[in-house]
Amino acid sequence: LGCEELCATVQYGARDYGGCYLGTTVTSFEDLASSIGHIEVTMSAHGIDESRIARLDLSYLGANPRIGIYEWEDSGVVRAAYTPASLIQPSDEDTICLRDHFFYAEGAWKHRGYRRFHGTGVTFAFETGIGIEVAPFDMEATTAEDETALSPWYRLSTSGKQQTRVIVFPHETSPDVKMRIQLYDTQTNEFSHGLESIPFYGDDASQSPFTPRWPYHAAVWLNLTYKNGAIDRAPQVVRVIR
Repeated sequence: LGCEELCATVQYGARDYGGCYLGTTVTSFEDLASSIGHIEVTMSAHGIDESRIARLDLSYLGANPRIGIYEWEDSGVVRAAYTPASLIQPSDEDTICLRDHFFYAEGAWKHRGYRRFHGTGVTFAFETGIGIEVAPFDMEATTAEDETALSPWYRLSTSGKQQTRVIVFPHETSPDVKMRIQLYDTQTNEFSHGLESIPFYGDDASQSPFTPRWPYHAAVWLNLTYKNGAIDRAPQVVRVIR
């Protein structure tokens, strides 16, 4: 793949089989691929040559292989030997450092790109190619939470039609700080906020290497679909408050 850094995990066998045992006739990787198949490879990479991905020869992996390639902005993620738990879907906390995600399943490659908007007191991470935009929002009204706001107001929108999420990463590392996402409805001029505090993930040792730098995160949904089938495509105006 021509990358600067690379690490990988490999699983084999059907998921309900556990991938722990092999028959006595399996004595090589070729035996494994031909007799068991269902090989899954999850890779973390930095500085990858994307033009090589579509040209990869996967025939030696046997029948029904699945591959996930995660391209990180920070090479330290790869040097820490971190690979995501899922080769198909990155976790929310992965998006803070994820540049590109390529995955091969059912005989075809797919791609998702990710980028970030670094604001004051908060960073937003989201998938590219689906029309998501983040921009500062000029708020004229004042609220009781202005003095405790961690960030100014930002407008989150998408020109796409699918329901999607923007991941919110407050710039706070202390495990004792309680924060919420506050929302402003531009149509009704009403303020509201999440019922729960933004979750803290810094104590979970199983998370990715960059979790200590970004221990809090939550999500804001765009293109909300309601039970009656109505879809709200209005932008979400949000900020983080303590």
